[in-house]
Amino acid sequence: MSILTVSPARCPKVGRLPRLSLYFHGLAVGMFLLALVGTGTAQASSAASGESSKLVQSFFDYLLKPGTNVEADPAAQAKWLGTNLKALLTESAQAVREAQKLPGVAGPAPKVPVNDTFLDSWDYPSVCKVESVNEGAGITDVHVLCTWGAGTNYPGLIKKGVVSVAKEAGEPRITAIRWQEAEYSGAGDVVQNLETLKAEALELIKRGGDL
Repeated sequence: MSILTVSPARCPKVGRLPRLSLYFHGLAVGMFLLALVGTGTAQASSAASGESSKLVQSFFDYLLKPGTNVEADPAAQAKWLGTNLKALLTESAQAVREAQKLPGVAGPAPKVPVNDTFLDSWDYPSVCKVESVNEGAGITDVHVLCTWGAGTNYPGLIKKGVVSVAKEAGEPRITAIRWQEAEYSGAGDVVQNLETLKAEALELIKRGGDL
């Protein structure tokens, strides 16, 4: 039989070539689309990390600026603090002020929360800088390093903290600050400290003063 009269069924490889070509073409397109999605996700994550880093750095720059007081600055609270943290700051400050009006309440405690409440130190550090950023599911943890230099009470002291940032109405806001244990100071949690301050002030009010 002449090769010119051979049925295509006798040469299955010839019939499969178009299918194989389409398969590899589709695979290449799929891989290209996945790469685009991955690039987009990485860019979005990088942008979110950058936003959180800038937010936290600007907040600490504000805390260390002479003459500022976040508790008395509604614009600063709206710019940097999440809804719950902002409300807790306001409530604890109001409770302390009411407690201070009572008879027998004197001395440094309870004290209205100010910038040092967020720094977890009565002696202000010389500088605080963002070290790194960790992206999580809905929460970004920004790692901060504060150092005390000449002119402070604790020159050479280094303290590390983690600032949690979450989106509220599409904008990043600080929701919590946790400080690691350091020389001269234990671990600290700003939210927990504010809650404790509020509870102590309310207890004073309930008792009618520090009797």
